[in-house]
Amino acid sequence: MKKTSLLLLITLFSFSGLSLFAGGSAETATDNTLPVSIGGVIIAEPDYSRNVGVAYGGEDLDTSVPGSYGYMEEEGDRITIYDYDGMPFTFTKGSVKRIINLWPANTAGALALGAEEFFVAKLDRMVNPWQELMFPRYSTLENSFPPAAGPANVEALMALEPDLIIGHPTNVESLRTAGYNGRQLPVININFTTYQEMKVTYRVLGIILGGEVQERGEAWGRMLQENIDRVQKGLSGTSVRPVVYYTSGGASGLDSTMSSSANSVVMNEWTSYAGGKYWPELMRVLKKDIFKSRSIVNVEMILKYPPQKIFIGGGRNTDVDAVLSNTDPSTNPWAGVIADLGEENIRYMPYALFDWGRFGAESVLQILWAAVNIHPEIFADPKSDHYIDMVGETKTFYTDFVGFPITDAQVDDILNGRLPGSTGN
Repeated sequence: MKKTSLLLLITLFSFSGLSLFAGGSAETATDNTLPVSIGGVIIAEPDYSRNVGVAYGGEDLDTSVPGSYGYMEEEGDRITIYDYDGMPFTFTKGSVKRIINLWPANTAGALALGAEEFFVAKLDRMVNPWQELMFPRYSTLENSFPPAAGPANVEALMALEPDLIIGHPTNVESLRTAGYNGRQLPVININFTTYQEMKVTYRVLGIILGGEVQERGEAWGRMLQENIDRVQKGLSGTSVRPVVYYTSGGASGLDSTMSSSANSVVMNEWTSYAGGKYWPELMRVLKKDIFKSRSIVNVEMILKYPPQKIFIGGGRNTDVDAVLSNTDPSTNPWAGVIADLGEENIRYMPYALFDWGRFGAESVLQILWAAVNIHPEIFADPKSDHYIDMVGETKTFYTDFVGFPITDAQVDDILNGRLPGSTGN
């Protein structure tokens, strides 16, 4: 692909709803600092790919390299597996029975994989109503720790005699060096920011815990690739790539904090897989340096570089609801954007054990949900050859994969980012 096509040079239009185009044109680049039309789309070459992870059928991460993440050595029943930092963790097959997980997203993923029986502590104030419903044993555990607990918590951690402590990416190094009664803590870092790293993480967790957890971990990896391939097949006939702005929602409303690594995260991947362009990635390609010092993306930036879709994470929230319902531009700077995009293009994302669009196992479904909402003409029409039934997909995932016999009302709540029991209220 020509380098110029990656620049996604945008032709500007007035607020008429006309499309934006990108390509390897020899024409002089347009001034991209002016306001552009909300409602336009970016046309990308059909073979456009960020070339990360399994994007468009790419290769799996190679775990056969000694010391790489997921690399395993076996000697009889003794297994050594290497974590995200390339540090070895050695155990006897079947010996890991008691675990503590200090990372919320990783905890949600482990629960979905069937690891509930292994937990000896929960995360303090991090158990949400869906976890309480689906995993009552975990949610009622007596002992709890705040996420990213540091060295000061070592004695409390080790008092529970864990066979494995899954550290939070921010504290795993301090836990490694803390020591307890003259020995190292059984700490590993199974971190991830992309789908491929998530796939390796679940593989590592499965190898350590074995049994059903291992079976589900492998099945999750297959499901990931199947969902990607399925959506890619549906997208083969279009080069339209609407721009998607993702916000974590909550008290920040529709504002969002972006970091310098915003172009290399799972949110970018599911947007790309589903046939869209991730807004921060577009800003990076256009060389708009807006990510210094965890910049706050606000309505002024959105008006200057408007998306065609806004997806809101974190579940339904009164602060976000207030922004979405306020149509007065004198008190709500987002009012014009909301009116221009239309209700159908501003959606709460599904939420249950964890935010579907972030780093939990349910994110494997986010690829399908995003495809339905980015390209409804392809994936939301029951008459389409590529129709995706999100109600059916959601019910199958929680019933057959997670092992929770979910009801239609609960599926409706999850798909709309609501708490359990909200439907009909």
